[in-house]
Amino acid sequence: MRVERQYTFTVDQETLWNLILDPTVISKVLPGVQKIEAVGPDEYNLTASVGVGPVRGSFSGYVKISDKEPPRRYRLQTEMRGGPGFVRGDGEVELVPADGRTTLIFRGDVVIGGTLASVGQRLLDATASMLMDQGFKSLEAEINSRLQK
Repeated sequence: MRVERQYTFTVDQETLWNLILDPTVISKVLPGVQKIEAVGPDEYNLTASVGVGPVRGSFSGYVKISDKEPPRRYRLQTEMRGGPGFVRGDGEVELVPADGRTTLIFRGDVVIGGTLASVGQRLLDATASMLMDQGFKSLEAEINSRLQK
């Protein structure tokens, strides 16, 4: 499944770059993330609870960041496994600055298997979009909270 989303934030590129690579921020803004733990440079183990329609469950796995070109882009790889199946993803995060704001563009490919895959492509697409939008809105709220301090 191909996933593409973008969101414009009210901060400069450098600020956004630092925030999206901060594990504390990531754990606050990614929907369903319960725990994130650094296991190496730009490598994290994480636990999350996510549902797609009637299929819900806990997942554990890893996220790896590579091919960094600060503050413009990086590659993101993940694999999560749990009772409902697995999710494997490979994507790119790109930050595009304009007028003191920054647009984050995510493009990636996701493979889903197990019971999770049985819910149908339309529901998977809708859920992926919803989760990404929730994450972007949570990140915007975190940014606004930090700017008010």
